[in-house]
Amino acid sequence: IHSEKQSEVISQIATFYHTGELAIIDKIVSEFIDEIEKEKTKDSRYIHKEVESVKKYIYNNYHLDLSVDQLAEYVCLTPSYLSHIFKKEMGENLGKFIKRVRMEKAKDLLENSYEKIVAISVAVGYQNVSYFCQNFREYYGVSPQKYRSQGE
Repeated sequence: IHSEKQSEVISQIATFYHTGELAIIDKIVSEFIDEIEKEKTKDSRYIHKEVESVKKYIYNNYHLDLSVDQLAEYVCLTPSYLSHIFKKEMGENLGKFIKRVRMEKAKDLLENSYEKIVAISVAVGYQNVSYFCQNFREYYGVSPQKYRSQGE
């Protein structure tokens, strides 16, 4: 089977180089891209390095104002393509990932520090403490203050 596949690929490459018809070239290229995509999804080693770079950047800079445009510029991709590959590989969109990182850090700070809620809000990237509290409540089902008091 393996040699049959090799023969088919060699035949397609020969056709690609000898044809002048754009439709045939387009078909062959599309088939190759589809085959590569199938192989990439089988093997987890094919994670885009840009996704890993963005994740690392978010983990190190969750306290900053982060946007898809800014993150895409950081890894030299278009925002739509970064969003596409991030969701495909991570199973969640960039906004949800950023929120999850921030909420986990906020939870950690509530459990392990005596910082005021407003200071924690700013520390995890929310300049508006009300918006932070609303997001925390949506994420964990309780307000930050109640969460902290439950742990004591």
